[in-house]
Amino acid sequence: MELVSSAIMSGQAGYIAAALRVVAEARGIAQIASNAGVPAATLEKELGEGNPTLATILCVLSALDLQLDVRHVEPGSLQVDFG
Repeated sequence: MELVSSAIMSGQAGYIAAALRVVAEARGIAQIASNAGVPAATLEKELGEGNPTLATILCVLSALDLQLDVRHVEPGSLQVDFG
């Protein structure tokens, strides 16, 4: 899950979506979608567009038996890409 962790730490929405998509496809996107309670077509669309909703990210992480880890960082140490 190093890929997903690195993607989240990057702050780049497209990278996060791509990492989640790679892992979901490796584990079977239909199964991950089912576990996440999201239709497979919706999951593929959101992860393919590169800007999934927070709800989708949290559902997919849960389906992958992962969670977000929030911690304090020094101001200015992260570059977040909102586009």
